[in-house]
Amino acid sequence: NWNRADAPFKQRLFRDERFRKAMSHLTDREAMARLVFGGLAQPAYTSVYAVLEDWINPNVTTYPYNPERAAELLAELGFTERDAEGFLVDEEGRRLSFNLTTNAGNDQREQMAQIFADTAREAGVQVNVRPIAFEVLVNQLTAQADDRGFDAILLGLTGGDQDYPFASNRMPCGSNLHGFSIPADGECIDPRETEIENLYYEGLRELDFEARREIGFRIQEIESDLQGFVYTVSPSYNPSWNNRLGGHFPEEILTSLTGSRTLSLTFIR
Repeated sequence: NWNRADAPFKQRLFRDERFRKAMSHLTDREAMARLVFGGLAQPAYTSVYAVLEDWINPNVTTYPYNPERAAELLAELGFTERDAEGFLVDEEGRRLSFNLTTNAGNDQREQMAQIFADTAREAGVQVNVRPIAFEVLVNQLTAQADDRGFDAILLGLTGGDQDYPFASNRMPCGSNLHGFSIPADGECIDPRETEIENLYYEGLRELDFEARREIGFRIQEIESDLQGFVYTVSPSYNPSWNNRLGGHFPEEILTSLTGSRTLSLTFIR
């Protein structure tokens, strides 16, 4: 959360891309996919879901789990020493610590948050997992203010399709799910936010699919560099049914977009 006017130390930290990239390198996406989803997920680095294969930019910068690289980035921010409990501190003795909230009762997200907290702890970062009521979480996430009252949130985002997988409530500055920064004036803080917003509207106006996809590729490159959102994993789509149920689509077109069948084609053998 870039809007922590009440906590200047955290706000400076969260607005520094080196910190965000360090946190991305401390996100063990492979472990989350394996332990939380039983292997039925894959690492995600941009807002485009894995099922939208035509839109995935294969050349974006990724941030695989790498505590050593994270330590280098945090050292650039002045976190080179550890306190008596093993947590990183700066030259003024301020501990590298923040809260990570998610919605209570969502087992997958609570597990993912704890995996991140555990790997961060090994790197000397104190992450306090705080499950809270979903409605409270959403109110914090969508608030427009210079002090939005939370450090970081783990949540799932949906939306997007094969025509244009970029959401109107996420890409433009000031939109209600531009979750990492919705200041009181609704303006962009980082020039890359402005560039993403401009590209988003350019893509909406573009009628040629290939040209629109190239715009989407550029959006993903900037997203990856900005790391405003630190994306974690994209769950896989795995349809199954009883072998007495007939009329499903040919296997090559089964996706989370098309589904597996329509009712009018379905029958019992």
